[in-house]
Amino acid sequence: MNVSFNGFNQNVLTFVSENDIKQNALVKMTDNGKVSACENGDEFIGVCVNSRLGYAGVQMTGYAKTTYSGDVAVGYVTVVCDENGGIKADENGRKVLVTDVDTTAQTVGFIM
Repeated sequence: MNVSFNGFNQNVLTFVSENDIKQNALVKMTDNGKVSACENGDEFIGVCVNSRLGYAGVQMTGYAKTTYSGDVAVGYVTVVCDENGGIKADENGRKVLVTDVDTTAQTVGFIM
């Protein structure tokens, strides 16, 4: 891709981490100020950008990139977490702007 959306409107909040969240994992709220990694079908609040000593930095807005499953196309798409920790289209999820889809690498870039 010849353009970059990295850094656009990127806001990161710190939460207590209920489990060992990997970098780039989609996360969900679990309790007051607490997050954990998403499971299949969960609506995510953001993407973990770092995790250390029981805390997780979660990117809440801006451009992110992850894997996907099913049919995801550019434009506004409502998505949830899939069984592999990426995203999939689902009408009960969160609306994001998909900016790029790489069918070879099975990755998708989107703006939250």
